[in-house]
This record gives sequence, structure tokens and C-alpha cells, in this order.
Amino acid sequence: METTTEAETTTTEMSTTELSTTEMSTMDSSTTEMETSSLTSTDSTTTETTTMETTTTTAKLETTTSIQGSTTPCDIAPVSTAPTLDYTVSTDYQKVTFDCSVSQSAGSVSQYAIWWYVGETIIKKQDLPAGSSFGRLESTEITNTADALTQGVSCGVVVSYPSTCGQVTSPVTRSSILKYQVTVNEASYIKIVEGAPAYPIQVDLTTSAQYYCSMKYQANCDISFTGKVQRVSNPPPKRCPDGGEIPDVVVESSLNSAATPMDATCGPVAKGATISTLIYVKAMIDRMKFGNRNSTLNIGQQDRVGQEVKPEVLLKKIVVEVKEMDSLDLHHCQSINDPHIRTFDGVYFDNFQPGEYLLYKNKDYEVEVRAAMVRCASGTCNCGVLVRSGDDVMRIDKCKWVNKTSSAYPINEQLFTNGELTPRTQIFQEKDGKQFQVMLPTGTKVTVKDSYQAFINIFIYPSAADFNKTEGLCGTYDGNQDNDLLGPDGVITKVPDPGKRPDGYSIKWRMSDVNSIFRGYRGTVAMATPIYCSCYSDGTKSCDFFGDVSSCGVTNKGVDVKQDLLTPQLGLLTPTAVGRRRKRQAAEDTVTYDLNYNAPAPDSPWPTNLNLTEEEARQMCGNYLVQSKAGVNCQNLFSGNYSQDIDNCVQDYKLTGLTIWKEDHLGGIQQNCYEEVLKDTAQWTQDANAAPSLPATITSTLCSQDCSNQGQCVDGICECNTGYGGADCSISVVTAPVILQEDSNVACDTLNNNCTHAVIRGDRFLNSSTLTCHMTEIQVNSVGISQRLTTSVSTAVFKSVSSVQCPLPAQKSYAVKISNDGTHTSVVESVFVLYQSDCYTCEVAADRTHANCSMRTTTCLIGGVCYDGGVSNPINSCQRCSPASSQFTWTTATAAGCFPPPSTTEASPPNKTAVSMNSQTVVIIASITAVIFLVICIVLATVFIVRYRAQRKKEKFMKRYETDPSVYNNGAFQKADWRPAYGDPTGTSMYNYQSSPGNVAFYDTRMALDDYFE
Repeated sequence: METTTEAETTTTEMSTTELSTTEMSTMDSSTTEMETSSLTSTDSTTTETTTMETTTTTAKLETTTSIQGSTTPCDIAPVSTAPTLDYTVSTDYQKVTFDCSVSQSAGSVSQYAIWWYVGETIIKKQDLPAGSSFGRLESTEITNTADALTQGVSCGVVVSYPSTCGQVTSPVTRSSILKYQVTVNEASYIKIVEGAPAYPIQVDLTTSAQYYCSMKYQANCDISFTGKVQRVSNPPPKRCPDGGEIPDVVVESSLNSAATPMDATCGPVAKGATISTLIYVKAMIDRMKFGNRNSTLNIGQQDRVGQEVKPEVLLKKIVVEVKEMDSLDLHHCQSINDPHIRTFDGVYFDNFQPGEYLLYKNKDYEVEVRAAMVRCASGTCNCGVLVRSGDDVMRIDKCKWVNKTSSAYPINEQLFTNGELTPRTQIFQEKDGKQFQVMLPTGTKVTVKDSYQAFINIFIYPSAADFNKTEGLCGTYDGNQDNDLLGPDGVITKVPDPGKRPDGYSIKWRMSDVNSIFRGYRGTVAMATPIYCSCYSDGTKSCDFFGDVSSCGVTNKGVDVKQDLLTPQLGLLTPTAVGRRRKRQAAEDTVTYDLNYNAPAPDSPWPTNLNLTEEEARQMCGNYLVQSKAGVNCQNLFSGNYSQDIDNCVQDYKLTGLTIWKEDHLGGIQQNCYEEVLKDTAQWTQDANAAPSLPATITSTLCSQDCSNQGQCVDGICECNTGYGGADCSISVVTAPVILQEDSNVACDTLNNNCTHAVIRGDRFLNSSTLTCHMTEIQVNSVGISQRLTTSVSTAVFKSVSSVQCPLPAQKSYAVKISNDGTHTSVVESVFVLYQSDCYTCEVAADRTHANCSMRTTTCLIGGVCYDGGVSNPINSCQRCSPASSQFTWTTATAAGCFPPPSTTEASPPNKTAVSMNSQTVVIIASITAVIFLVICIVLATVFIVRYRAQRKKEKFMKRYETDPSVYNNGAFQKADWRPAYGDPTGTSMYNYQSSPGNVAFYDTRMALDDYFE
């Protein structure tokens, strides 16, 4: 930070008219005698005590009085020590208590008195009792406290000798004046630098905030000290091509990160005992060249009492010059396969050592970018990028496709968060998912572009907050190439000669497995999230976390995907969401690096097995890049120098024998050309009545493959002709999309997941109204798909060129194909199997249209309902699920009381010696009991036979219409359809079982006789 003048001090007294319109009534000290106030102890409810100390002020009173018996007048000297003025504010802010302390001479026969002043008017006199050293004044004794606030309260002490001098007093010795004043301790002109720490403007108060609130409002209040930019028409405000205004200066709010931007203020808030505060002013970070600009900042005070906001009072005007830090040209870092690395300051080198590498890290902020580099042919390539913001990581990668031959190589994007996502982290998908933009809270922008097969290219555009604060393979961003290859050990490696690789330096920035962030950040960080506001004198205000960073130019017609990544839609059938079961599991969330790879020397001879010689390859690359539309129209931005791009293109062909890599280098030229013209406002077309626009002569040449001659390039985006689509208009609507079964086939457990949307991954999906899902209902058994039923067609939800969603028509299993035009469907279909894990286990194949389901051996499927082993029949407690006996019928239980066997025990003959005189009676009773017992046995046997035959008849019927138990039938296995009826076995509900095709059997839950009918 720098200032151009010495600090000036502006002191503002709040005038009576500003603070109050009530006039103060004062007492004429010459005609009114103040009664001596009784002195009491300090109010226990007060919360603040402030002592005002100052030099003595003596008012010389010329008093000549004749004393009886003396011709010498009384000339009393003033008290030599000034009184000390203290004050306390009550907790309810209703009053202020002032205490004036004086020093009395020991043993003196003098009389001391305290005079209280508002301004220069005496409002109260009080004689001090003998031995007392202080007097007290309550603010409730002051007629107008608002006037007292600005005119000041003070006390004075006088001494008299009544016995010898009568009413003659000494000149008054005054205390300091307790007066509210605000001082802005800053020069009227300051200079701040874009990207530098916030500049502090100090504001001092002569009293505490709570004293001010009590005297002014008799209530608690907030005193906001604001910094607001004064709007002017010349120069006009900075505007973004999207129409938004870019502030020059922002002010930090005093609210912490726990608050919301909506509550933020345009500066600090003074409360309580505060007597000094700072207004932090910062230059807006915008990554654009607008030049140095001046703004007038109005420093003001605005009070808030409860919900009432008082009018603002201007304290001072300060001219703020903003020094721009985006004037350096072509400062970006890139890693283009194989990978060819360019530092922020323009040093080029290759890195052929696989691993996870730190490309960029800001040393002041917890932000960084890493690249996952893996072997590809004879070199290495970027398969993924890891962008960390605070303790959250955004991963954009294709690493799972490395060393695989696939019909498509879709980009995977995943967000790993620790709690809430770090504020102002933005993620956009562009060009139908072929490109991504990530902006960090520092204003640093990361662009990720799709590349050949399993690879991507990475571009990092620094902000002013990165200047001289970066480390990693991207080097030190300071405009000095000599220190770009600075290692973490502090050693600077010499910039390599052309054709050489600084492998020793590169490996220093390779991360170990322990420190990898490929699966998220393993630690926690405490990253400050300040709130900055752009405030204007006309009352407009905009506040946000990291509000000192402009979002202008972050994306070009992109789609914000942050929310989708943070809170995925419920019911999505993806491997991550449902924990897909597969026959062949793959380690999809890891990447393997060949750390022992020894790449060919960069100066090795030209291979003889290539179709092109080195000269022919150079001509091929040169013609393709230099003569392209982007090469021609962007040459002024790059000074016509594409030599490094041509060298890298030739090197790629030498290593792989493939000419397709030249497209990556053209893509790099187009990407950097767009960013440079977006940065250089001098290139824009300005319109006083509309937002500025980028030069069409350049942006119309920046589309992929020049829109394949099937569309128009507008601002770098293809507008395709009818019948074509895709980011480069290369896909005909009649072209069948490609489905990747490895990324799409899913078995979803409906007990633990809300399975409502199928997610199909692949390639060549078009964002059109005719994009459709063709869904065939299927049934699955232990062998595979046993039946294919009806096919339904519905509109697909386009997410990207590699992803669509299909809402399931019902909770059933489907084989799905996708069509771009509603007619021509994909050759391959994905499989979505819905099952219930309490009864079945299901698996899907990762590479074909196949699935199988098997019933669990510990359960029973009876009447279409799944029961765990040992569970009783809800309508017959003597029947249980016994999988060992039968998994499809109830097994009769042998518990006591269910089917008691007839008795076989015979009665013992009577003891003849025990016959007595009443034996005849005993015989009669025994006979009657035997008859009753026999009747009971007969009845029980009859009931048993009837129930047994009925049960056998029912089971025979069920077996006749039972579906093949090995077939996964969508209707039969939906347990949720049956539970309500079984949950109320004594009610009158009817429940059914449907075998398709087949008859319907109805069962009455009131089954007294356990009957059934068809």
C-alpha cells in the first residue's frame, strides 16, 4: 500500500442542528444558586467508567471585597490541580452519571464548590461538604443532552473562605471538556494497489460509542462508519460484457463470516466502549486491463437505533487512486498434453514423469491446483485436474479411462466438501460438457478442456491476488522468468535449453500418496471468508463473501453445475448414488502412476517408422496452427509468435505418431486468444447505451473445429444449422448416441434408495427437443433377462454431451436406449434393475446387457411377500417361514397347542382295597368324565381334519398360479404394495397377488374358514 501525501486529520463536530433541534435551557449563574447535591455511591447498574484528564484551565475572576477590619482585598488563588471528570453509562442507556473529583488541601478552613458546565454555560453549582472530594451530575438534570453531547460537558472547582472573605471565590479551574467528536485520520488522497491487502483508514472518537448513544438517544445504538463511492459520469463506470458494473473500490464489512452478506454494512460498526475503528478499503480484483482509475470515497457516520436508521452525516471526502495489476500481457499457466507446461511468466518445459503434481498454489490463501499426469504412449498426459478451495476439492478427470479402449471417454466431475463449500467457489460447464471453468475466491480462474481419449488440458489464469505469491510448476508470478523454476526447497533451477527437460526440478513438486487430494482434502483449514461491499453514495449496495473479486468473464454462456454437485437430485441411479453391485468391480476412484517410467530423451533421433519426416511434421503443424482462422486473427495478440506451439506439436507427433494432438495446440491458441481479448478492454467495442462487446472479428474464429462447417461461430460458441448439434456442430441428429454400460448399468435396492431416474453415460448426446429415452420393461432371473415386455418412449433430460437422465415410468426394471431424433436409437442399451435386498440379491454386468437376481436362502417368498426365516403367518400363528423346508409355502409349526396329538395314556385300575362305602358314586362321576373327554377328542379331530384339508387345498391352488420363483417379477416382488394389508390382519382390507400372465387370487383377511376364490 502507498499514500502520496502525509496523513491529514479531519475532526468533525456533530452540530446541534445535526444531532438535535431542541434548545437547551440553562440557568443564569448570576441569579440562581444551585443547591448542594448530596453525594451518593456510584449506581451499581452502570457499565462504563471513563476518566477525562487534561491540563488545568483557570478562569480569572477579578473580585475585590472589603473585609471588616482590613484594608487588604481578598485575592484567592485558583486551585492548582484541575478536577478529573469521569462518567458511567447505565446498562439501559437511559442516563449518564458524571463524577467530578477534586483535590482539597488538608486541614484547610476553605469551602470548595463544583460548577457544572454545558459548553460555557453553568448549569449547576454544588458546595462540597467537608472532607468530600467529588461532586455528581446526572444526565437527567441536563435539559438537552443532545446539545450537551456536541457542546461538551465539563466541571470546574472554586475555593472560598466564607469566614474571612464572605462570598468571594477563586477563579474557576476547569476539567477537560467531554465532547463528542469524530476524527478521520487519513490524507485526502491515497493510492491502493489491486490485489494488495486492504488499506486501513482510521476513525477516532473522543468519547465511547455507548456514551454517544446514551446522550443522543437514551438507548443502545449502532454507529456505522461507512465508505461510499461517489458516483460520477466521467470517467464512466467499468462495465462487463455481460452488462454488470465492476466497482473500483470496495469496503470490508465488520461482520464476520458467520453473518450473511445481506446483513453486511459498508464499513465497521462502533459499539460499547469503542473509541477507535478502521475502515478497510480494497481495490476490486477483476483480471482486466482498465488502467489506473480515481474514485472519490465519502467517509460518513450513520446511526441505527433499533430498526430505525438515521440520516447519514458526511465526515470527509478522500480521493482513492487504484493502481491496476492486470497490465502484464499473456500471463497464464498451461499444461497441454504431453504435457507441455508454460509458467505464468512464459517459461516452457516438458514433464514426462508421472504423478500428482502441484501446478499452482497461492501462499497467502488456501487455494491450489494439481494435475494428475499418467503415461500415454512414450510421454505423459494430464488425465485429471484437482482444484482445492479451502478444504474442498473439485475433481475434473478422465483417469478411469486410462489404458482402456472405449467407445467414449466422458469427463467425470466430482466435488469433495468438508462441511459448507468455501464461499465464492464457482463451477461452470461449457460447450455441452467439453469444457469447465472453476473460479477460486482469489479471482484465479481454471479452465479445463477435453482432449484426446482419456486426457484433458489445463489452463490457469492468475488474478492480482496471485502476484508474487505463487509456487508450483507454474512458477512465481512476478514477470521475472529467471526465478520461475523455484523449488519448494528454495533452490532455483536454471531455465532449460530448448529440447531439454528439468526433471529434477519437476519431481520436487510431485505429491506423495499421503498428501494426495485425488479423493478430497484430508485435513482441515481455517480460511478467512471476509465480506466486502461495493457501496455508493446514492444508496446502492452489493455485498458478498470475497466481494473484492469480480465474476466478470468467468464463463461464456456456461451452466452453473455447483448446486448439482453439492446436492445431487434424489432418485438418480448412478453407481455413486446407489452403490451399484457388479460382477466385476473396478477401482474407479484411484489412479496408478508409473513412478519408475524412464521417458525417451527429448533429443533422441527421429523415429524411422513414422509416416512423416521431422520437416514434414513441422510443416504440417505450422500450416494447421498459423493458417487457421484463430491463428490469423489472434496473431496481433501473440505478436505472431506460434513457434513454441509448433515445436510442441512436432514433439507430440514424434512421440506418438498421431497428428490428432495438433488439435490440442490449436485449442490452446483459441483459449488463450479469448482470454486475452477478454482481458484487454481496449479491444472491446464500447457503446454508451449498452454493455461493451468483444470484437467479433476475433471471437468468431474461436470455435472448435470452426463449427465443422455446419454452423456459425458467435462469441466463441457454435450456433449449429438445423439437423446438427454438439459443441462443434459435428453430430447429426440422426446419429445414434453411444452408451457406456460400464458407467450406466445399475442395480438399485428400492429399500435403501429412491430409484426414480436412470442416468445414462456415454457420448454424442444432443441437447435437442427430440432427445428421447426408449425404455423396455424387463424381468430378470438367476440366469439373466428372462422376459422383455412393453417399450415406452419419454423425453430425456440433457445434462451434457456425455450424460442424460431418464425418469422411470414405474418402479420396475428397464433396458434403456437413447435417441437424438426420437427414431434412431443407440445400438447398446443400459440395464437398470430394481430389487429389494431383504429378499433378493441382484447384479449387473459392467460391459454388456446382462443382469441376474437370486433369492436369498434365508427368506421365504409367499404370496408375493418377502418374509425372514422364522416369521409367522400373519393370519395363522401355527404356520411359519422355514426356508429349509420351503421358500414358497408356509411350513406348519410343531409348537405346543397348534396340533395336539391324541392321548395314549391308560388309567390305572382302582385299588380294590380302597373301595369304601361311597365307591358307587365315584364310579358314576368317572364314567361321565370319560364320556365328556371322548366327545372333546372327536370334535378336535374333526376340526383338525377340516383345517388340514383346507390348507392343502389352498397351497395346491397357490402352487398352480405361483410365478416361477427364480424369475424377478416387478409386480410380485414389490413388498411395499403388500405391507399395508398385512399390517392390519384383522381389518377388512383386500390384498391380491398378480401373476403375469395369469389369474388373480383374492383373500379375505377375515378368513374364519380360510377360503379363497378366483
